[in-house]
Amino acid sequence: MKKASFNNRQSCEFCSSLYGNIVLKACSRCRLVFYCSKECQTKHWKSGHKKLCIPVNDRRVSNQVPSDTSVNRSASETSGLNGIICAICLDSVKNNQPWPQYAKGQGVKQDYVKAREWLLKAASQGHVEAHHFLGIMYINSRGVKQDYMKARQWLFKAASQGYALSQHALGDMYSTHDGVNLDYVKAREWYLQSALQGHADSQFNLGIMYHEVHGVKQDFVKAREWFLQAASQGHADSQFNLGVIYHEGHLGVKLDFVKAREWFLQAVAQGHVESQYKLGLIYHKGHGGVKLDFVQARQWFLKSAHQGFAHSQFMLGMMYNKGEGVKQDFAIAREWLLKSASQGHADSQVSGVGVMYNNGHGVKPDFAKARQWLLKAAAQGNTNSLELLGMMKDPLSN
Repeated sequence: MKKASFNNRQSCEFCSSLYGNIVLKACSRCRLVFYCSKECQTKHWKSGHKKLCIPVNDRRVSNQVPSDTSVNRSASETSGLNGIICAICLDSVKNNQPWPQYAKGQGVKQDYVKAREWLLKAASQGHVEAHHFLGIMYINSRGVKQDYMKARQWLFKAASQGYALSQHALGDMYSTHDGVNLDYVKAREWYLQSALQGHADSQFNLGIMYHEVHGVKQDFVKAREWFLQAASQGHADSQFNLGVIYHEGHLGVKLDFVKAREWFLQAVAQGHVESQYKLGLIYHKGHGGVKLDFVQARQWFLKSAHQGFAHSQFMLGMMYNKGEGVKQDFAIAREWLLKSASQGHADSQVSGVGVMYNNGHGVKPDFAKARQWLLKAAAQGNTNSLELLGMMKDPLSN
């Protein structure tokens, strides 16, 4: 089960899914909004971005502040969280406000201090998004010293006006103890207000709260309902969690590998690594209406293994070790198992590398290296490694 992502990382402009290491792609025309996939970009274009998108060459910086900068937008239109990516950028550009350019270094030298100055002018006129981004600047130390108290004050101003992103950010603060006392009840209240406006991350976090018993009674039905709402908006982690629910017969649903595969496929369309691994498992085992298919399994394992996912690297190593759907190759098996074991994957350290060095599969028998890997697994509490260590023969005793 994927856990909640209580943070303020950059998110896709359309689906609001949060990304850490994945680089989002900017709109090639305006360069002001970012997307996780071509599909999200197309949907956002059709839903209204086409009317707001201003080509880079048509934008200019001005020192004039318009008399009215207030604008109201839904959460789906203003989803950027990592420092200054939202529809306010577009309105500011049209009204010749330069703060987006200063914040992002477009056409001018990046200057968060000047960006903050312009945001303060907009905020003084009641611009709700300006309140929000001033709060985010204080959280992320952009042009100001990190100050969670001031961040909460600015976010509260926007959240009290119904701004979903600020409501979500306040939920994050209360759920992660960022500058405020840990309070899951208050976190839930803010997430709920945001979720009811369709904010997918808040819907996902509410699902986790009902599943993990954070500030609420455990309620699997409500957890699944919130995951469904977020997943229907393309939230990859929610799609993954629903896949896990059906894959394991969890949260009051019957085991259903076909439905699990459907949800995992939706998540992998967005590059969700763990879903690629889960699909590999489904094809590798051939459960419940899904035929065993080592070729498909290997393809899905490869996708996530190349992204450094240790579980998939282990599965590939074992497939080459046993010759499942591929020609048996101990050398390739060892390569994958070493990659996985070096990340601390206990099964790779034991069943993979430890056993290979102990038995001389693809390598010269090396009891010292075998013992080294088995001890690493044992340090993680792996009981199989302890049994193997007890059975290992000391080569000096012969």
